[in-house]
Amino acid sequence: MIQLVTDSSADLPQELLEQYNISVVPLTITIDGKQYLEGVDLSPQEFCKKMLNSKELPKTSQPSPAAFAKRFKELAVQ
Repeated sequence: MIQLVTDSSADLPQELLEQYNISVVPLTITIDGKQYLEGVDLSPQEFCKKMLNSKELPKTSQPSPAAFAKRFKELAVQ
């Protein structure tokens, strides 16, 4: 079986993710010192609200190699 994996910066529509069973590893977003996982505990709407009320611009970080390894291991046992 082939499994597609991307990070959330690809910003693919939910319909496409479901249609092709694409797995997404979330980026980390830091707003006012608090970290969120994009699409997991921070929706686009929540991001906009928090950004507007933030003291400084949000920062993003790519998923770690460990986060990808974890996802690959999860998919390998399916």
